[in-house]
Amino acid sequence: DGRPVAVTGSDDKTIRIWDLTTGRPVGRPMPGNGTALVLAVAELEGRAVAISASTGSVLCVWDLATQQERSRLEGDGRIWVHALTCTELAGRPMVVGCAFRGSLHVWDLESGRMRAEFTVLDDWVCDLVCAEPDGRPVAIVATIDQSVRILDLTSGEQVDTLTGHGSPVLSLACTTVGGQLIAVGGSSDTIPIWDLSTRSSLGRPVPGHTQWISAMDLAMVGGRQVFTTVSYDNTARIWDVAGCRPVGEPLRRHAKSVFAVACAELKGRPVAVTGSLDGTVRTWDMGTWEPAGPALNGPEKSVNTLTCVVVEGRPVAVGGALDNTVWVWDLETGRPLYPPLALDERLSAVAGALLDGRPVAVVSDERATRVWDLATRKSVAVVHHSAKLVECGEADGRPLVLTAGTDLTVRAWDMRTGQNVGSPMTGHSRQVLTAACGVLDRRPVVVTGSTDSTIRIWDLASGGTLGVIYAPSPFEARLVDEDGLLICAMGSDVAVFSRG
Repeated sequence: DGRPVAVTGSDDKTIRIWDLTTGRPVGRPMPGNGTALVLAVAELEGRAVAISASTGSVLCVWDLATQQERSRLEGDGRIWVHALTCTELAGRPMVVGCAFRGSLHVWDLESGRMRAEFTVLDDWVCDLVCAEPDGRPVAIVATIDQSVRILDLTSGEQVDTLTGHGSPVLSLACTTVGGQLIAVGGSSDTIPIWDLSTRSSLGRPVPGHTQWISAMDLAMVGGRQVFTTVSYDNTARIWDVAGCRPVGEPLRRHAKSVFAVACAELKGRPVAVTGSLDGTVRTWDMGTWEPAGPALNGPEKSVNTLTCVVVEGRPVAVGGALDNTVWVWDLETGRPLYPPLALDERLSAVAGALLDGRPVAVVSDERATRVWDLATRKSVAVVHHSAKLVECGEADGRPLVLTAGTDLTVRAWDMRTGQNVGSPMTGHSRQVLTAACGVLDRRPVVVTGSTDSTIRIWDLASGGTLGVIYAPSPFEARLVDEDGLLICAMGSDVAVFSRG
């Protein structure tokens, strides 16, 4: 009906249609005749259909408008298909599938009859796509043995292989860029791209983190905007905002997961300060990944949150440790500026900031959230919201504290007075993992990410939702500029969204 939709299959043995505009289901669930292992969508006689391959070798064609089973493909009940796609051959709609034992099948979608069957593969198939480079219809098949084969759809003959990846390609897609037909693959740690006409790799595969990203921060390097990410894979990476591509090689100097990162400028050079589960807090030159200063010592346990600020012209790092202490280090000497702030209550969240030129820590425990002057170790403001997450920001020149509690609300507070700013922001259905202040269309906003798989943009004054992005478990989200450029870390992936 002119609406963009998604079709999903689940181990609850149903197939559902979702309106991509509202995120809501369309109609009732369709019985999947078992767990739908793979799905494909196509147009048949002017109607949108979905083809499902389910456990028990069930091969169904569904009318998406009526949500009724329309037909079944030949071989239903005996062919266990676990990779599926749709294409055209000689102007007729076709379904192409790979079976468990390495056979490639081609069905005529209108009649449901099998047009061809080829036994061409000898390993588990990860994914399958079809394309027509240079007018020749082919299937591109990725298998668990790291092979990516190009097979002729009419003869089953292997035409070529695609290379340039160092691990199994788990997913495939084809598209056209500038008139050039390309295939894009996704493996455990790279994104290989191939020109299908020449069968050659286009540039180096795009590397990424192999485990969850735990934190990120923005910086300027060589006059360009970048962001730094750290991960449970023990590494740190620098990414170019404009191209969302990694810059240089990753930092591999930590022995365990890296929990925290903050960027600063030290002696005219951009640096990143990282805190790891290996118990170290180090400062690194962002151009070379060489140590840029002495190690920051003191905490008995790992530092899991970091912020960099400038105090009396000196770059300092504020860190919260798992031993319930908060530290302030001079980045040039590596020494603490003040004795650590030791707190009796078990800390649920810590953030650092600069308030009227003085370093402060915003600390939440089971009772409240407090702003502490780290030089005097005195509380300067109390926020009556026990939070699982605290972040510091600024709006219209006023320093703010953002809190997210177990009540699933996000609130903004004046850092000086502890008074509430704006209305509570409600809408997330699960724990909020990240919050940040920004400016959009010249008005202050808050960006939040949650385990409910959404990133939300809020109007700070009204608490109303300005936009929602659906994404897999975002951990970090930051607005870069007033044009609405949004950087997100989602699981082990990063993405940059622009408005419109």
